[in-house]
Amino acid sequence: MIPSSSNATPQYHMGMAMFLCRWSNGDFSIVDADDEDHAVELLDEFANADSAKIVPMLDCMFDFRLNDRGEIELAQIGSDTENAIREACYPELEKVIEDVDENEDGDCAPERLERIRVAVEHERTRQKVASPEPADTEAGKDLQREMDMARATANRVVQRKGAQIQESMKTDGKKVQ
Repeated sequence: MIPSSSNATPQYHMGMAMFLCRWSNGDFSIVDADDEDHAVELLDEFANADSAKIVPMLDCMFDFRLNDRGEIELAQIGSDTENAIREACYPELEKVIEDVDENEDGDCAPERLERIRVAVEHERTRQKVASPEPADTEAGKDLQREMDMARATANRVVQRKGAQIQESMKTDGKKVQ
């Protein structure tokens, strides 16, 4: 976690891990989370990750820069990180790139570019979208259905709301009727 001011002390959470999420459209996201369920909950900010492939990442290194418009942009990806992403997310594209690099001359050969373009399109569509596992309760299933909410997020919302209801029902040692 990055402090919000230069005088603040960073808050580090032990037990957190990096997770790689490969979305069904071929895109990917990386998230720092306690576990896979927590990763799915955090990824819900982007989309429902129930049917995405999520794997732990051992190597994760990115370099960012500030552009002239004051925006943060990616400068480069660490080589181990890029290799891990390619292996987990795009194995079929990697095979085509290796084959093309071994068998063809020239970086801009039209045939090479076409084979890679076809492989990229295939990677964007190859992952089947599985039906998400249903939430634990009927209220959670309703949230999933009505809000396209991830299972872990729906379960957490129902648990928190249930705890709030229980807390509001407490009295000074008197039984609630």
